[in-house]
Amino acid sequence: MCVVLCCLMFLCMSVPVYYINKERLELLSHKVSEVGLASRKSIWTTSLTMFLQKPLSGVGLGHFKWNYLEAQRLMFERFPDMEWKYTLWAHNEVFQWLCETGIVGGAFLIGMAAWWLHNIHRAVKDDRGISLEAIWAVGMLFLFWVDAQWTRPLHRIEDALWMSLAFALANKELLPRSAPWANVNRLGLFRLFGLGMAVVAIFGLLFLADGLAGDRALALATETSDFELKKEHLEKALRSPMVSDLAERQLAYLLIEAAEITKSEDDMGKAIATMRNYFYKEPQARDLKKLLELYARIDDTEGLKEMARYLKPGLYRIEPGEHTSDTSCAPLDYVRLLSSLEPAP
Repeated sequence: MCVVLCCLMFLCMSVPVYYINKERLELLSHKVSEVGLASRKSIWTTSLTMFLQKPLSGVGLGHFKWNYLEAQRLMFERFPDMEWKYTLWAHNEVFQWLCETGIVGGAFLIGMAAWWLHNIHRAVKDDRGISLEAIWAVGMLFLFWVDAQWTRPLHRIEDALWMSLAFALANKELLPRSAPWANVNRLGLFRLFGLGMAVVAIFGLLFLADGLAGDRALALATETSDFELKKEHLEKALRSPMVSDLAERQLAYLLIEAAEITKSEDDMGKAIATMRNYFYKEPQARDLKKLLELYARIDDTEGLKEMARYLKPGLYRIEPGEHTSDTSCAPLDYVRLLSSLEPAP
């Protein structure tokens, strides 16, 4: 009887939840249907290409997304039949670590996973009597790990919190409480380590304070419509390392808007140069699209060719427009491609 009541309660709650979140659930269903080997093949091949470019050092933590378009361009040289994709993540945690930290970071990740699995095997073999909460934690972590081979759960804050809880519950029963290599008998080493952590914490607080000031400047820039004042706030934010990339991008778009109003070729040239400099630091599909549009507008064929290198060969062409001096990047596949430049699900 209790089971029947629980099922009825679940159905009663599910119906209103479905209608309230219908659009969100349909979007989620669409994304889930696209998550498969075929949809990941191009992304993983690009990730492998990126790793092979810097197999020892990697491209740097958090820099996968800024190196994706260049790696995909190189990938097309070997695999021209692959699908064009744009994504911020490798959608595979092993590939993500290999690309960003190189073979050392990838080996560390795999080694830690193997060591953890070895401790699970020992706990089961020794029949330690693992608690129910630890069993739940192990199941949760396996779920995250399997999901991490297809998507990016380790980069979501809510997943990171659940994983921390699961590791805490599981590791207190699975991992050894002590190890010979972990014993440090010299108190001076602990003090030195503590001093190092304190110095890092101080610099971190200073970095945070500077970032908050830069973030405040960005907020002030969005609140005003005065060009000079907006530019002043953005240039101030540029001096803050935490938000300098955001400030540079917003400044580029501000200069573009101003150049469109003044109709000045010099202003447009400076705006495009600012956007181009930012693009090569942090290449993104939306900025690639903007640069292609701008280069077409000012009849810069060389600029078009430079940016078009990041598109799949055969899906675009550069052809003269209505008059001989007007060059535009066009045709159907190219326009359709740009209209669908969204991160992979």
